[in-house]
Amino acid sequence: MNAWLGRARAESIIQVALRLGLTIGHDGKSFGPCPSCDRERRSSPEREKQRQIDRRQPCIIRRNEAGHEYWQHVTNGGKGCADGHGDGIALVAWVKCGMQWLRGDKDVEREVRCFFEGNCDTVPHRLRRSSSTERPACTVEAARYLTDAEVREFLFKSCVPVSAAPEVAAYLRDKRGIDPAEVDSRRLAFALPRDRPVPKWGQTRGRPWAATGHQLVLPMFRVVDLAEPKLVVAGLRARRIVDTDDGLAKSLAPCGVASRGLVFAIGTKWRVDGEAFARLTLTEGEMDYLTLGVLTDRSKVGALLGTISGSAQPEYANLIPAHWRVFAAQHNDDSGDSMAKAWHGLLRGRVKEIKRTRIERIAIPLAPSEPPKATGQEMPANHARSAP
Repeated sequence: MNAWLGRARAESIIQVALRLGLTIGHDGKSFGPCPSCDRERRSSPEREKQRQIDRRQPCIIRRNEAGHEYWQHVTNGGKGCADGHGDGIALVAWVKCGMQWLRGDKDVEREVRCFFEGNCDTVPHRLRRSSSTERPACTVEAARYLTDAEVREFLFKSCVPVSAAPEVAAYLRDKRGIDPAEVDSRRLAFALPRDRPVPKWGQTRGRPWAATGHQLVLPMFRVVDLAEPKLVVAGLRARRIVDTDDGLAKSLAPCGVASRGLVFAIGTKWRVDGEAFARLTLTEGEMDYLTLGVLTDRSKVGALLGTISGSAQPEYANLIPAHWRVFAAQHNDDSGDSMAKAWHGLLRGRVKEIKRTRIERIAIPLAPSEPPKATGQEMPANHARSAP
């Protein structure tokens, strides 16, 4: 048996689900949404409505007669969806590739193998509990990150400025209302042309990122140094600029490379604006980060960190100064709520203030493709506690 298969079968399904960014139930024995239902494409409006209802139900983790874990999606009617079941390997195949892994499918096997080989030694911090009121110390990361040299080589050899790639520039300008020239001046993102070579980790299903439309590339950073925490480049994120119904994710991380604890940041000088205004704004996803990153009025934003699933880790409690005010800028959706809750739980009582706000209140006007949403209310008082 291959070594990675042994590791995959030894890892609990709940750990796999955490690393994949799925939402874990309070009992620790369920997660959602169902990756199988999420990938289905049904033409009938009635069936589409039922799919939206079904995917809200959690996937339950159970054990078979032999004592092996498996997950199963149980819908409102009590029946499981056709493909919503399997072990941890099946879960990774559905989330990463949008399909089951069948023996002989080398593309899916490559994605699954890279996931377990690149992260199998990492224990998510969210599984650990601590009653200490002290700021948590940074834990040594066992999984491999990209090195500064790897990222720089990729951006130098394979990428060009966003303004130099017509497809990427048009996507940002016409669909997102973001000025490509401002993105270039701040070096927030880069474009990946279709004719440039990429390393093996820059592929999905055996195809280069550019071939699947993932041509908007953003550098990512992580915290290092326990004594004086700072951000260093440690990864990349490729955002898709085309709408194609093939089951691939909108954003991809390098295959076989860790992404836990990574954030988007304006280089290593992200703290300058924060110190000027004692303010940090957190966003969720690539596009919200770029939307706020190009704003010239930094007083509304201060320092800026863009987050993805798994970004909120204890080491950031040491990085963010205690006298800063932190705002989680979100849209009115599930991913924004998850981001805000994760950072609120991490920073509450460790910074001057942590509260939610709507990204529409900071970035006006909005991108043409994103009409204004209801702003709602700020985080209730019991969710925004100041440090003594």
